[in-house]
Amino acid sequence: MSPILMVGLLQQAVAQNRQISGRVTDRSTGQGLPGVTVLVKGTTTGATTNSDGAYLINVPTDAATLTFSSIGYVNLERAVGSAATIDVALAADTKQLGEVVVSALGLEQRRDEQGTATSRVSGNAVTQSGETSVITGLAGKASGVQITRSSGDPGAGAYIQIRGQNTITGNVQPLIVVDGTPISNSTLGGGVDGVTQQSRLNDINPNDIASIQVLKGASAAALWGSRAASGVLIITTKKGSTAAGKLSVTYGATYSLDKISYQHDLQQSYGRGSGGVAAIGTTNPTTGFTGTNNNANSWGDKLSSRAGGPDDVNTTGAYFQAADGTRYYPVTKKNDRTSYLDKNFDGVFQTGHFLENNLSLSAGDKDGNIFISLSDLNQEGIIRQGSDYRRSTARVNAEKRFNNIVRLGGNFTYSKINSNRIQQGSNTSGST
Repeated sequence: MSPILMVGLLQQAVAQNRQISGRVTDRSTGQGLPGVTVLVKGTTTGATTNSDGAYLINVPTDAATLTFSSIGYVNLERAVGSAATIDVALAADTKQLGEVVVSALGLEQRRDEQGTATSRVSGNAVTQSGETSVITGLAGKASGVQITRSSGDPGAGAYIQIRGQNTITGNVQPLIVVDGTPISNSTLGGGVDGVTQQSRLNDINPNDIASIQVLKGASAAALWGSRAASGVLIITTKKGSTAAGKLSVTYGATYSLDKISYQHDLQQSYGRGSGGVAAIGTTNPTTGFTGTNNNANSWGDKLSSRAGGPDDVNTTGAYFQAADGTRYYPVTKKNDRTSYLDKNFDGVFQTGHFLENNLSLSAGDKDGNIFISLSDLNQEGIIRQGSDYRRSTARVNAEKRFNNIVRLGGNFTYSKINSNRIQQGSNTSGST
Protein backbone atom coordinates (compact mmCIF):
# COMPACT_ATOMS: atom_id res chain seq x y z
CA MET A 1 0.00 0.00 0.00
CA SER A 2 1.40 3.39 -0.98
CA PRO A 3 2.11 6.02 1.74
CA ILE A 4 -0.33 8.45 0.11
CA LEU A 5 -3.20 5.94 0.24
CA MET A 6 -2.42 5.05 3.92
CA VAL A 7 -2.52 8.73 4.95
CA GLY A 8 -5.84 9.11 3.16
CA LEU A 9 -7.38 6.20 5.07
CA LEU A 10 -6.16 7.57 8.43
CA GLN A 11 -7.62 10.99 7.66
CA GLN A 12 -10.95 9.35 6.75
CA ALA A 13 -11.01 7.32 10.05
CA VAL A 14 -10.35 10.44 12.12
CA ALA A 15 -13.04 12.31 10.26
CA GLN A 16 -15.63 9.68 11.25
CA ASN A 17 -15.35 10.58 14.98
CA ARG A 18 -15.61 13.85 16.89
CA GLN A 19 -15.20 14.92 20.49
CA ILE A 20 -17.95 16.17 22.77
CA SER A 21 -17.23 17.63 26.19
CA GLY A 22 -19.39 18.95 28.96
CA ARG A 23 -20.25 18.93 32.66
CA VAL A 24 -22.88 17.00 34.67
CA THR A 25 -24.31 18.69 37.76
CA ASP A 26 -26.91 18.07 40.46
CA ARG A 27 -30.09 19.95 39.52
CA SER A 28 -30.88 20.94 43.11
CA THR A 29 -27.38 22.04 44.23
CA GLY A 30 -25.54 22.85 40.99
CA GLN A 31 -22.50 20.89 42.13
CA GLY A 32 -20.61 18.61 39.75
CA LEU A 33 -21.43 14.90 39.93
CA PRO A 34 -18.50 12.47 39.77
CA GLY A 35 -18.83 8.93 38.40
CA VAL A 36 -21.74 9.64 36.03
CA THR A 37 -21.81 7.24 33.07
CA VAL A 38 -22.07 8.89 29.65
CA LEU A 39 -22.91 6.56 26.76
CA VAL A 40 -23.71 6.87 23.08
CA LYS A 41 -27.20 5.38 22.98
CA GLY A 42 -27.31 1.92 21.46
CA THR A 43 -23.53 1.39 21.69
CA THR A 44 -20.87 0.59 24.27
CA THR A 45 -18.95 3.80 23.56
CA GLY A 46 -18.83 5.85 26.72
CA ALA A 47 -16.99 7.86 29.34
CA THR A 48 -17.22 8.75 33.05
CA THR A 49 -17.27 12.18 34.69
CA ASN A 50 -14.34 13.25 36.86
CA SER A 51 -14.48 14.64 40.41
CA ASP A 52 -15.85 17.94 39.13
CA GLY A 53 -18.47 16.35 36.87
CA ALA A 54 -16.61 17.05 33.60
CA TYR A 55 -16.40 14.52 30.79
CA LEU A 56 -14.88 14.09 27.32
CA ILE A 57 -16.16 11.49 24.87
CA ASN A 58 -15.35 10.51 21.27
CA VAL A 59 -18.56 9.85 19.35
CA PRO A 60 -19.23 8.70 15.76
CA THR A 61 -20.46 11.39 13.38
CA ASP A 62 -23.78 9.56 13.03
CA ALA A 63 -24.39 9.46 16.83
CA ALA A 64 -27.83 10.85 17.64
CA THR A 65 -28.24 10.65 21.44
CA LEU A 66 -26.16 10.62 24.62
CA THR A 67 -27.46 8.98 27.82
CA PHE A 68 -26.44 10.09 31.34
CA SER A 69 -26.99 7.73 34.31
CA SER A 70 -25.97 7.58 37.96
CA ILE A 71 -27.22 5.72 41.04
CA GLY A 72 -29.76 7.84 42.91
CA TYR A 73 -30.58 10.04 39.90
CA VAL A 74 -33.09 9.88 37.08
CA ASN A 75 -31.54 8.82 33.77
CA LEU A 76 -31.37 11.56 31.15
CA GLU A 77 -31.04 11.53 27.35
CA ARG A 78 -29.80 14.46 25.26
CA ALA A 79 -29.72 14.81 21.46
CA VAL A 80 -26.21 15.28 20.06
CA GLY A 81 -26.88 17.38 16.96
CA SER A 82 -23.90 19.46 15.90
CA ALA A 83 -23.00 20.69 19.41
CA ALA A 84 -19.45 20.24 20.66
CA THR A 85 -20.37 20.97 24.29
CA ILE A 86 -23.32 19.40 26.15
CA ASP A 87 -23.95 20.31 29.78
CA VAL A 88 -26.73 18.53 31.71
CA ALA A 89 -28.24 18.61 35.21
CA LEU A 90 -29.58 15.37 36.75
CA ALA A 91 -32.57 15.27 39.08
CA ALA A 92 -32.55 13.09 42.20
CA ASP A 93 -34.62 9.90 41.99
CA THR A 94 -37.19 10.88 44.60
CA LYS A 95 -39.03 7.60 44.17
CA GLN A 96 -35.95 5.68 45.29
CA LEU A 97 -34.85 8.06 48.03
CA GLY A 98 -38.37 8.51 49.32
CA GLU A 99 -39.01 4.84 50.11
CA VAL A 100 -41.19 4.65 53.22
CA VAL A 101 -40.10 2.54 56.20
CA VAL A 102 -41.51 2.02 59.70
CA SER A 103 -39.64 3.69 62.55
CA ALA A 104 -39.22 2.52 66.15
CA LEU A 105 -42.41 4.29 67.20
CA GLY A 106 -44.40 2.52 64.52
CA LEU A 107 -44.58 5.64 62.38
CA GLU A 108 -43.77 5.81 58.68
CA GLN A 109 -40.87 7.93 57.49
CA ARG A 110 -38.59 8.25 54.48
CA ARG A 111 -35.76 5.77 54.35
CA ASP A 112 -33.08 8.38 53.68
CA GLU A 113 -34.08 10.21 56.87
CA GLN A 114 -33.27 7.25 59.11
CA GLY A 115 -29.95 6.93 60.91
CA THR A 116 -29.89 3.14 60.81
CA ALA A 117 -28.74 0.63 58.22
CA THR A 118 -31.83 -1.24 57.05
CA SER A 119 -32.75 -3.98 54.62
CA ARG A 120 -36.33 -4.29 53.40
CA VAL A 121 -37.94 -7.53 52.23
CA SER A 122 -41.38 -7.44 50.63
CA GLY A 123 -44.13 -9.77 51.73
CA ASN A 124 -44.37 -11.19 48.20
CA ALA A 125 -40.73 -12.31 48.35
CA VAL A 126 -41.43 -14.25 51.57
CA THR A 127 -44.58 -15.83 50.13
CA GLN A 128 -42.94 -16.84 46.85
CA SER A 129 -40.20 -18.72 48.71
CA GLY A 130 -42.61 -21.65 49.08
CA GLU A 131 -41.89 -21.99 52.80
CA THR A 132 -44.65 -22.46 55.35
CA SER A 133 -43.27 -20.03 57.95
CA VAL A 134 -42.17 -16.41 57.95
CA ILE A 135 -38.72 -17.23 59.36
CA THR A 136 -37.60 -19.78 56.79
CA GLY A 137 -39.19 -17.70 54.02
CA LEU A 138 -36.85 -14.84 54.98
CA ALA A 139 -33.71 -16.95 54.48
CA GLY A 140 -31.48 -15.58 51.73
CA LYS A 141 -33.61 -12.46 51.24
CA ALA A 142 -31.62 -9.92 53.32
CA SER A 143 -27.86 -9.38 53.51
CA GLY A 144 -26.18 -10.08 56.83
CA VAL A 145 -29.07 -12.20 58.16
CA GLN A 146 -28.31 -15.85 58.96
CA ILE A 147 -31.25 -18.21 59.53
CA THR A 148 -30.66 -21.76 60.76
CA ARG A 149 -33.60 -24.14 60.90
CA SER A 150 -33.87 -26.13 64.14
CA SER A 151 -34.94 -29.36 62.42
CA GLY A 152 -36.81 -30.68 59.41
CA ASP A 153 -39.99 -31.32 61.37
CA PRO A 154 -43.11 -29.47 60.17
CA GLY A 155 -43.62 -26.35 62.26
CA ALA A 156 -40.13 -26.38 63.76
CA GLY A 157 -38.61 -23.00 64.60
CA ALA A 158 -35.40 -21.41 63.34
CA TYR A 159 -32.51 -19.44 64.82
CA ILE A 160 -31.99 -15.89 63.51
CA GLN A 161 -28.72 -13.99 63.75
CA ILE A 162 -27.99 -10.56 62.32
CA ARG A 163 -24.40 -9.56 61.57
CA GLY A 164 -22.42 -8.12 64.46
CA GLN A 165 -22.44 -10.08 67.68
CA ASN A 166 -21.31 -13.70 68.00
CA THR A 167 -21.31 -16.05 70.96
CA ILE A 168 -20.74 -19.75 71.59
CA THR A 169 -23.42 -20.38 74.23
CA GLY A 170 -25.42 -17.16 74.47
CA ASN A 171 -28.48 -15.96 72.62
CA VAL A 172 -27.97 -13.22 70.04
CA GLN A 173 -31.33 -13.43 68.30
CA PRO A 174 -32.80 -10.08 67.27
CA LEU A 175 -35.82 -8.35 68.72
CA ILE A 176 -38.90 -9.14 66.64
CA VAL A 177 -41.74 -6.62 66.43
CA VAL A 178 -45.03 -7.32 64.62
CA ASP A 179 -47.20 -4.23 64.08
CA GLY A 180 -45.56 -2.56 67.07
CA THR A 181 -45.84 -5.58 69.41
CA PRO A 182 -42.68 -7.54 70.40
CA ILE A 183 -42.98 -11.32 70.13
CA SER A 184 -40.72 -14.22 71.05
CA ASN A 185 -38.71 -16.44 68.71
CA SER A 186 -37.29 -18.62 71.48
CA THR A 187 -37.75 -22.39 71.26
CA LEU A 188 -38.54 -24.79 74.08
CA GLY A 189 -37.58 -28.43 74.48
CA GLY A 190 -34.91 -30.09 72.40
CA GLY A 191 -31.90 -31.98 73.73
CA VAL A 192 -31.82 -35.74 74.28
CA ASP A 193 -35.27 -36.07 75.81
CA GLY A 194 -37.50 -33.61 74.01
CA VAL A 195 -38.70 -32.23 70.69
CA THR A 196 -37.79 -29.06 68.84
CA GLN A 197 -40.63 -26.66 69.55
CA GLN A 198 -41.86 -24.03 67.16
CA SER A 199 -41.48 -20.27 67.34
CA ARG A 200 -44.38 -17.89 67.82
CA LEU A 201 -43.36 -16.39 64.49
CA ASN A 202 -44.73 -19.56 62.88
CA ASP A 203 -48.20 -18.50 64.03
CA ILE A 204 -48.20 -15.70 61.45
CA ASN A 205 -49.57 -16.36 57.99
CA PRO A 206 -46.81 -15.33 55.51
CA ASN A 207 -49.50 -14.12 53.10
CA ASP A 208 -50.47 -11.42 55.64
CA ILE A 209 -46.99 -9.84 55.57
CA ALA A 210 -46.63 -6.50 53.79
CA SER A 211 -42.91 -6.02 54.51
CA ILE A 212 -40.07 -7.02 56.82
CA GLN A 213 -37.39 -4.50 57.78
CA VAL A 214 -34.04 -5.58 59.21
CA LEU A 215 -32.34 -2.99 61.44
CA LYS A 216 -28.64 -3.60 62.04
CA GLY A 217 -25.96 -2.04 64.17
CA ALA A 218 -25.86 -0.17 67.47
CA SER A 219 -28.21 2.51 66.20
CA ALA A 220 -31.03 -0.07 66.28
CA ALA A 221 -30.47 -0.46 70.02
CA ALA A 222 -30.61 3.32 70.41
CA LEU A 223 -34.18 3.23 69.06
CA TRP A 224 -35.46 0.05 70.71
CA GLY A 225 -33.34 -0.28 73.85
CA SER A 226 -31.04 -3.03 75.12
CA ARG A 227 -33.28 -5.82 73.81
CA ALA A 228 -32.37 -4.69 70.29
CA ALA A 229 -28.61 -4.99 70.80
CA SER A 230 -28.57 -7.88 68.32
CA GLY A 231 -30.73 -6.08 65.75
CA VAL A 232 -34.45 -5.75 65.08
CA LEU A 233 -36.91 -7.38 62.67
CA ILE A 234 -39.89 -5.09 62.08
CA ILE A 235 -42.79 -6.99 60.51
CA THR A 236 -45.68 -4.97 59.08
CA THR A 237 -48.88 -6.72 58.07
CA LYS A 238 -51.11 -5.72 55.19
CA LYS A 239 -53.74 -3.01 55.26
CA GLY A 240 -56.74 -2.48 53.04
CA SER A 241 -55.93 -0.28 50.06
CA THR A 242 -57.97 -0.39 46.87
CA ALA A 243 -59.85 1.99 44.65
CA ALA A 244 -62.34 4.08 46.62
CA GLY A 245 -65.40 2.11 47.66
CA LYS A 246 -64.40 -1.11 45.90
CA LEU A 247 -63.85 -4.53 47.46
CA SER A 248 -60.91 -6.70 46.40
CA VAL A 249 -61.10 -10.47 47.00
CA THR A 250 -58.03 -12.70 46.61
CA TYR A 251 -57.84 -16.49 46.89
CA GLY A 252 -54.78 -18.68 46.56
CA ALA A 253 -53.90 -22.34 47.10
CA THR A 254 -50.46 -23.96 47.36
CA TYR A 255 -49.57 -27.65 47.26
CA SER A 256 -46.00 -28.79 47.84
CA LEU A 257 -44.13 -32.11 48.06
CA ASP A 258 -41.10 -32.82 50.27
CA LYS A 259 -38.60 -35.65 49.82
CA ILE A 260 -35.42 -36.62 51.64
CA SER A 261 -32.33 -35.42 49.80
CA TYR A 262 -30.56 -38.80 49.74
CA GLN A 263 -30.60 -42.28 51.31
CA HIS A 264 -27.57 -43.67 53.12
CA ASP A 265 -26.01 -46.84 51.76
CA LEU A 266 -27.18 -49.86 53.76
CA GLN A 267 -25.38 -53.21 54.08
CA GLN A 268 -27.44 -56.32 53.39
CA SER A 269 -24.92 -59.06 54.14
CA TYR A 270 -25.13 -59.36 57.93
CA GLY A 271 -27.94 -59.53 60.45
CA ARG A 272 -28.49 -57.42 63.54
CA GLY A 273 -25.69 -57.48 66.10
CA SER A 274 -25.94 -57.14 69.87
CA GLY A 275 -23.28 -57.04 72.57
CA GLY A 276 -23.44 -59.32 75.58
CA VAL A 277 -25.34 -62.18 73.96
CA ALA A 278 -22.15 -64.09 73.29
CA ALA A 279 -18.61 -64.05 74.50
CA ILE A 280 -16.35 -61.52 72.82
CA GLY A 281 -15.13 -62.88 69.51
CA THR A 282 -17.56 -65.83 69.49
CA THR A 283 -21.01 -66.50 68.03
CA ASN A 284 -24.02 -67.48 70.08
CA PRO A 285 -25.13 -70.82 68.57
CA THR A 286 -28.78 -70.17 69.46
CA THR A 287 -29.36 -66.64 68.19
CA GLY A 288 -26.49 -66.38 65.73
CA PHE A 289 -25.43 -62.98 67.15
CA THR A 290 -21.72 -62.20 67.32
CA GLY A 291 -20.27 -60.65 70.46
CA THR A 292 -17.60 -58.03 69.67
CA ASN A 293 -16.27 -55.60 72.27
CA ASN A 294 -19.53 -55.98 74.19
CA ASN A 295 -21.32 -53.00 72.57
CA ALA A 296 -24.38 -52.41 70.42
CA ASN A 297 -22.30 -51.62 67.33
CA SER A 298 -21.24 -55.26 66.85
CA TRP A 299 -22.35 -57.11 63.70
CA GLY A 300 -24.51 -60.18 63.51
CA ASP A 301 -24.31 -63.44 61.63
CA LYS A 302 -24.03 -63.66 57.85
CA LEU A 303 -27.44 -63.93 56.20
CA SER A 304 -26.31 -66.50 53.64
CA SER A 305 -25.24 -68.90 56.41
CA ARG A 306 -28.69 -69.09 58.02
CA ALA A 307 -30.84 -72.22 57.73
CA GLY A 308 -33.68 -70.43 55.96
CA GLY A 309 -37.39 -70.36 56.77
CA PRO A 310 -39.28 -68.46 59.50
CA ASP A 311 -37.46 -67.36 62.64
CA ASP A 312 -38.01 -69.21 65.90
CA VAL A 313 -39.88 -66.97 68.38
CA ASN A 314 -41.06 -67.18 71.98
CA THR A 315 -44.83 -66.75 71.97
CA THR A 316 -45.26 -67.33 75.70
CA GLY A 317 -43.77 -64.08 76.92
CA ALA A 318 -44.07 -60.37 76.20
CA TYR A 319 -44.69 -59.04 72.70
CA PHE A 320 -44.96 -55.77 70.78
CA GLN A 321 -48.20 -54.94 68.97
CA ALA A 322 -47.95 -52.55 66.01
CA ALA A 323 -50.55 -49.99 65.01
CA ASP A 324 -52.04 -52.40 62.45
CA GLY A 325 -52.53 -55.08 65.13
CA THR A 326 -49.56 -57.26 64.16
CA ARG A 327 -47.80 -58.87 67.13
CA TYR A 328 -44.02 -59.24 67.21
CA TYR A 329 -42.52 -61.82 69.63
CA PRO A 330 -38.91 -62.12 70.82
CA VAL A 331 -36.70 -64.02 68.36
CA THR A 332 -34.90 -67.00 69.83
CA LYS A 333 -33.14 -68.08 66.64
CA LYS A 334 -32.65 -66.34 63.29
CA ASN A 335 -33.45 -68.50 60.26
CA ASP A 336 -34.79 -66.05 57.68
CA ARG A 337 -32.21 -64.96 55.09
CA THR A 338 -34.22 -61.91 53.95
CA SER A 339 -32.83 -58.38 54.51
CA TYR A 340 -35.48 -55.92 55.63
CA LEU A 341 -33.38 -52.76 55.59
CA ASP A 342 -34.97 -51.25 52.47
CA LYS A 343 -38.44 -52.23 53.64
CA ASN A 344 -37.83 -50.70 57.06
CA PHE A 345 -36.54 -47.50 55.44
CA ASP A 346 -39.77 -47.02 53.51
CA GLY A 347 -41.69 -47.86 56.66
CA VAL A 348 -40.10 -44.84 58.39
CA PHE A 349 -39.87 -42.22 55.62
CA GLN A 350 -42.49 -40.99 53.20
CA THR A 351 -43.05 -38.17 50.71
CA GLY A 352 -44.08 -35.18 52.81
CA HIS A 353 -46.60 -32.65 51.56
CA PHE A 354 -48.64 -29.64 52.55
CA LEU A 355 -51.77 -27.90 51.29
CA GLU A 356 -52.38 -24.23 52.07
CA ASN A 357 -55.52 -22.21 51.31
CA ASN A 358 -55.64 -18.41 51.65
CA LEU A 359 -58.56 -16.01 51.31
CA SER A 360 -58.27 -12.24 51.79
CA LEU A 361 -60.62 -9.27 51.44
CA SER A 362 -59.40 -5.68 51.14
CA ALA A 363 -61.23 -2.37 50.86
CA GLY A 364 -60.46 1.27 51.55
CA ASP A 365 -61.00 4.92 50.71
CA LYS A 366 -59.79 8.30 51.95
CA ASP A 367 -61.62 7.86 55.27
CA GLY A 368 -60.40 4.39 56.23
CA ASN A 369 -59.49 0.85 55.19
CA ILE A 370 -59.95 -2.75 56.25
CA PHE A 371 -58.09 -6.00 55.54
CA ILE A 372 -59.47 -9.46 56.40
CA SER A 373 -57.71 -12.78 55.79
CA LEU A 374 -58.37 -16.45 56.49
CA SER A 375 -55.77 -19.20 56.07
CA ASP A 376 -55.48 -22.94 56.63
CA LEU A 377 -52.26 -24.97 56.34
CA ASN A 378 -52.14 -28.76 56.65
CA GLN A 379 -48.69 -30.38 56.48
CA GLU A 380 -47.39 -33.94 56.76
CA GLY A 381 -43.66 -34.42 57.35
CA ILE A 382 -41.27 -36.91 55.76
CA ILE A 383 -41.44 -39.11 58.90
CA ARG A 384 -44.42 -41.46 58.95
CA GLN A 385 -46.71 -40.87 61.95
CA GLY A 386 -45.99 -38.31 64.63
CA SER A 387 -44.73 -35.59 62.26
CA ASP A 388 -47.45 -33.15 61.20
CA TYR A 389 -48.47 -29.50 61.47
CA ARG A 390 -51.84 -27.75 61.16
CA ARG A 391 -52.22 -23.95 61.29
CA SER A 392 -55.48 -22.03 60.98
CA THR A 393 -55.34 -18.24 61.18
CA ALA A 394 -57.63 -15.24 60.89
CA ARG A 395 -56.65 -11.56 60.76
CA VAL A 396 -58.51 -8.26 60.72
CA ASN A 397 -56.62 -4.96 60.27
CA ALA A 398 -58.82 -1.85 60.25
CA GLU A 399 -58.21 1.90 60.37
CA LYS A 400 -60.54 4.92 60.51
CA ARG A 401 -59.23 8.40 59.67
CA PHE A 402 -61.26 11.28 61.13
CA ASN A 403 -58.96 14.01 59.76
CA ASN A 404 -55.30 14.58 58.88
CA ILE A 405 -54.32 14.35 62.56
CA VAL A 406 -56.70 11.96 64.31
CA ARG A 407 -57.02 8.32 63.28
CA LEU A 408 -58.11 5.12 65.01
CA GLY A 409 -56.77 1.68 64.12
CA GLY A 410 -56.89 -1.85 65.45
CA ASN A 411 -55.46 -5.29 64.66
CA PHE A 412 -56.99 -8.66 65.55
CA THR A 413 -55.22 -11.99 65.06
CA TYR A 414 -56.33 -15.54 65.76
CA SER A 415 -54.11 -18.61 65.40
CA LYS A 416 -54.87 -22.25 66.15
CA ILE A 417 -51.88 -24.61 66.00
CA ASN A 418 -51.80 -28.41 66.23
CA SER A 419 -48.44 -30.12 65.76
CA ASN A 420 -46.58 -33.37 66.40
CA ARG A 421 -42.80 -33.54 66.16
CA ILE A 422 -40.29 -36.35 66.44
CA GLN A 423 -38.30 -36.67 69.66
CA GLN A 424 -34.63 -35.86 69.30
CA GLY A 425 -31.33 -37.31 70.50
CA SER A 426 -30.90 -40.58 72.43
CA ASN A 427 -34.37 -40.81 73.93
CA THR A 428 -35.57 -44.25 72.81
CA SER A 429 -39.15 -43.59 73.92
CA GLY A 430 -39.67 -41.50 70.79
CA SER A 431 -37.76 -43.66 68.33
CA THR A 432 -39.60 -44.81 65.23
